[in-house]
Amino acid sequence: MKILLLGASGLVGRELVTFFEYNNIEYIGTYFNNNKILSAIGESKMKYLDIKNNSTLENLINTYQPTICINCIVQRDVDICQNQWETIKCINIDFIGDLIKLCLKNSITLIHLSTEYVFDGTKSEYYPKDTPNPLQNYGISKLISELRIINTLTKYIIIRLPTLYTDKMDNFLDSVITTIGKKVINRIENFIENDYYIRRPLFVYDLCQFIYDIILNNDKYNGIYHFYNPNDRATKYQIANIIADYLNKDMTNICKLEQTKLEMQTDRPYDVKLLDNQYDINKYNLTLLTKGLQKCFHKLYHPKIFDISASSNIFILFDLDGTLINSNKVHVACYNKAFKTFNLNLHISNEYYEHNTIDKFLHENINDHNLINLIVKKKLDYFHNACNKITLLDGVEELLMHIDLFNINHCVVTNTKKVSVVELKKQIPCLNKLKNWIVREDYHNPKPHPESYQKAKNMYYKNEEYIIGFENTIYGFQSLQNVTDIIYMLCNLNTYTYEKMKKEDIYIINNFKNL
Repeated sequence: MKILLLGASGLVGRELVTFFEYNNIEYIGTYFNNNKILSAIGESKMKYLDIKNNSTLENLINTYQPTICINCIVQRDVDICQNQWETIKCINIDFIGDLIKLCLKNSITLIHLSTEYVFDGTKSEYYPKDTPNPLQNYGISKLISELRIINTLTKYIIIRLPTLYTDKMDNFLDSVITTIGKKVINRIENFIENDYYIRRPLFVYDLCQFIYDIILNNDKYNGIYHFYNPNDRATKYQIANIIADYLNKDMTNICKLEQTKLEMQTDRPYDVKLLDNQYDINKYNLTLLTKGLQKCFHKLYHPKIFDISASSNIFILFDLDGTLINSNKVHVACYNKAFKTFNLNLHISNEYYEHNTIDKFLHENINDHNLINLIVKKKLDYFHNACNKITLLDGVEELLMHIDLFNINHCVVTNTKKVSVVELKKQIPCLNKLKNWIVREDYHNPKPHPESYQKAKNMYYKNEEYIIGFENTIYGFQSLQNVTDIIYMLCNLNTYTYEKMKKEDIYIINNFKNL
């Protein structure tokens, strides 16, 4: 038995690779855009495949000579499917046509993943022999590929599936289900989530069990099968609630969209309950939705910071400028004032400070190293005189009081020099409640290098279960992510930082009251 896994770098493919590696199944996988799998598996088992080049696939099959081919290649983005028919036709239909011919020619058993969207959702239950009636392009394209397989091959396995999700993902955006969680962890933008259409999510690991069974008992399977989780049904709004409850967050920024049957979209099935009596679904240890979502979002879980019972189990890392205090604009203003002092026609904006590119700006615009040193010194003088203009950001004082009162372990990690920190503590006495500090003189490489946060961990971390970090810049995030996954980014809507950071698997807040 030799398996060719098409789309091994995708949502299902990656987990099948893990299954095959663990069970010593001989296979070759393919990738296209996502080559991250190469570092884990290696080029001997992973081959590049361009589905638009027929000879690439044919050469791969001729060289490897598989007995089973599992096709996980699909365009499943509903928006692309609705608006770019030629794109999905190429992936979901034309490629399948080429694959079918090669499977027929080489006597290869094809295992093809299909979808519940071949049905319209007007019935209460759907078995494999029920008549399909897709409502939109995605379902139409998948049904056409099914029909091509059925009409050409005598040996095939088509597996129709509900919406899939997994904890083995590159990013929460990898699945429709985990994408819902992005709205829960984004605390500064308001969202609308549907509370009408029913989803019956399936954990990818559970599907891999079924595919593994098919591979081991290939002679017993032929035709169309439904694989599903009979235990769960939920709307997207309800899924958001499950995620929010687990992460100890409220749903104040997510509005429920309730619809009636008359208001429902005509291109989306209301509810497709897949069933199949050709095998016993109960022999599989299926993952409950609540448990599956907990696995997906476990890396972001932590008890509430203001939960007194959790105080000894938390280690908090803080940036200073722009995170605890509103000093970024003061730093920038002092640099610009220093430029004028030396009669330089230069000006920097807040973005330079946010992106940690002030040093680069200075060296690109000033050739005299001694002059740069004088400017930095003068800027520091101006900054000390302006410290009385700096205040704590919203919610910070309450948090610092709580940290001090309940002795929560912590460390402030800043690019600011010690002399400035001393002055800031004089002007803002509440900062003195934070006992542990890493200042600019304490490390060699500035953020985004991980040295500063790693040093804070080495010096002050006491094996608490949860490390929680707070930052407000991209370079700070890059430094912090080497120490923890639980990261809060402070930023505002419609900013460069927000547009970049909203794609990351982190909490996004605009003040400490959102905790």
